[in-house]
Amino acid sequence: MESRDAATKRKLSKKQLKKNSSAYLRQREKANARKKKFLDKMTEEEI
Repeated sequence: MESRDAATKRKLSKKQLKKNSSAYLRQREKANARKKKFLDKMTEEEI
């Protein structure tokens, strides 16, 4: 099991994008497209 310090360092090491940057907007568009595709594939029973 990992120590708290290792888990905390890993979380802090992720690159944070500014919310109004073009890279952030591209990332969100891709994520939204993936989510929409996933939800469209679901059947009524899975919901």
